Amino acid sequence: MPSILQQVTESMGKALRESDYFRTSPIIPVLQDDEKEVFKQIEIAGSRTGAFVMISFEGTGDSDADTPGPDLGDCQFVVTCVEIPAIWRQKPGLTNPASQISEAVANILQNHRPLDENGAAVTGGGLIFKSIKSQTDESTIQYAVTFSIGLYIQQTEPSR
Repeated sequence: MPSILQQVTESMGKALRESDYFRTSPIIPVLQDDEKEVFKQIEIAGSRTGAFVMISFEGTGDSDADTPGPDLGDCQFVVTCVEIPAIWRQKPGLTNPASQISEAVANILQNHRPLDENGAAVTGGGLIFKSIKSQTDESTIQYAVTFSIGLYIQQTEPSR
């Protein structure tokens, strides 16, 4: 069984992939940083599409010492929206800039309740939107959309 963190990123990815915004041509690839061939997927998405989003677990805040069980506390997840303007803006159809893609991500995932592969809720609540921050570099335009959610580790023996 995937870890609680992986289940959340997978659920976020599924919600984005299934939304009309990401399925409309040209399709915006949704990647997860914990996938086995993520670097290859980044290269393909960047060179062929010119835009993609990457979902990752960023970290966790302080847990509450008074809460029984393994409390991860307030976990932060980031969806980085990447645009390579030289490729993306040459595509036919509507190619929204990374800033608009980041707004769509915030809209789609705000209050999203992560589900496992069987459709059961992974947590008691939904994702809470925190911020959108620009991360522009020389060849790409990037926006990091941050969400938080309180998580607890399942009390089962870890396995590999």
